[in-house]
Amino acid sequence: MGGLLRYFLVLAIVSVILLIVAGIPWYAALIGVIGTMIAGIMAATLTGQTGIDPMEIFGILVLLVVMALFNINIVAGVLLTAFVAAAVGVAGDALNDYKAGYLLETPPRYQILSELVGAIVGALTAGFVLKMLLDVYGPTAFGPDKFFVAPQAYAVSLMIQGIPNLAAFLSGIIVGFVLSVFNIPAMTIGIGIYLPMVMTLPAALGGLVRVIIDKKYPQYSELGTITGAGLLGGEGIAGVVIALVLFLMRG
Repeated sequence: MGGLLRYFLVLAIVSVILLIVAGIPWYAALIGVIGTMIAGIMAATLTGQTGIDPMEIFGILVLLVVMALFNINIVAGVLLTAFVAAAVGVAGDALNDYKAGYLLETPPRYQILSELVGAIVGALTAGFVLKMLLDVYGPTAFGPDKFFVAPQAYAVSLMIQGIPNLAAFLSGIIVGFVLSVFNIPAMTIGIGIYLPMVMTLPAALGGLVRVIIDKKYPQYSELGTITGAGLLGGEGIAGVVIALVLFLMRG
């Protein structure tokens, strides 16, 4: 236990140093790392309940705490939000994968190593993919009412400029607290309110289909889950491939 604690502290210190090197003030970096620890627990819980990990929401929450205490510039705010979002994304994904690892008898250390490799590869390729999409479709294609809805990025951009509606924000905190007291999944409801209808409607329909399948054809439940995951991931892969082809043709 002592060795694990030392390992944990070393990672926390290294994270703070890296954030400072990236241009984030030390006090904001320290709060960001502590907030990430708390958000990681919440992300794991929510991922287990819904299969959804709203990474940017946790990043925004930590950013709002920092902004309430200190003044930081826009670049530092974006980097801090990205740090928190990436960390809780890996945490939620890793803990969600433990079930599959248990069924396949895969040691947890191998799963964690795979998650870290995936995170590093993703970090190295995400910048290129984003630039490619911007070059192909242009910045005007991103937004809540555009071709790319991009609700996460849009929400982060709004929060960095300041809370647009403080009364609604505080009301949401109060309602969430009350729901939690009565053991109602407040985070799940919050995701449904936050995401646009184009995303929540297919999820709701998929959940309804799952209920019907579980009752009438339970032997096909896992097959439906795999199919849904394939459709969700396939859409993203297809979009990137199409953008890549257009990018190369223009180049």
